Amino acid sequence: MNSTVAKLMNLLRYREIPSFGLDGIRKITSNRSELKKMTAHDYEDLLQVNALNHHHAYLTLPTQCAIPVFDGLLPEPHNTRVLKLLFDLAHWHALAKLRMHTDTTLDILSDVTESLGSSLREFEEKTCSLFETRELERERASRQRRREKIMASGGAGPAPGDNARKPKRLNLNTYKVHALGDYASTIRHFGTTDSYSTQSVRVQPLATTSRKY
Repeated sequence: MNSTVAKLMNLLRYREIPSFGLDGIRKITSNRSELKKMTAHDYEDLLQVNALNHHHAYLTLPTQCAIPVFDGLLPEPHNTRVLKLLFDLAHWHALAKLRMHTDTTLDILSDVTESLGSSLREFEEKTCSLFETRELERERASRQRRREKIMASGGAGPAPGDNARKPKRLNLNTYKVHALGDYASTIRHFGTTDSYSTQSVRVQPLATTSRKY
C-alpha cells in the first residue's frame, strides 16, 4: 500500500470513527494496517464503521460501511471500482448476518454473492495489477526474525536484498473466498448464521463483566 494512502486511512479517517455499543464498533486503533492477529470482529469493524464523508460530517445512512473512509484515496476509475467492491461487501455482510431469512432474502443474497464475485475479480484484474503493493513492515520484520533464528542454529544466511519488503498481491484462490458462494445454500439447510457462529460466545463474557449489580 502506498505510504501516503496508508497514513490518510490510518490517521485522518479511521481515527475519526467513534465506538458504538458493547459488541458493535470498537475504538479504531491508530494504525489498522499494522494490526496483528486480526479476528473476524476486527475485519467487521473496518467494514462496518460509522459513515463519514471526506469532511468528517456524519451522514444519515441506513447502512454503516467503510465507503466514506476510502472514497477519494485512489484516482478514477479505481476509486469507483473500490467503492463498488466495498458496497457489495457491506451488502453481502448485512444479508449473511440476518437473523431471519425468507426465500426472497436468500435469493437476494445469491444475487449479491454473484455481484461480489464479479467485483472481486474486476478489482484484482484491473486495479491490483496496476499498483505495486508490498508486504507490511511487521511482516518483513517477522520474516527477518525467523531467518535470524535459523542462522543462529547454523542455517543459511539471507540472500542479498532479502531484507527488503517483498511484493505481495491479492490472492482470491483461498477457501474463504471460495466459501462465499455456499452461504445461501447453507442457510437454507441449517438456518441463519447466528445459530452456529462463535461470535455470540465471544461477546457474552464481555456483557457479563460489564453488567453492574
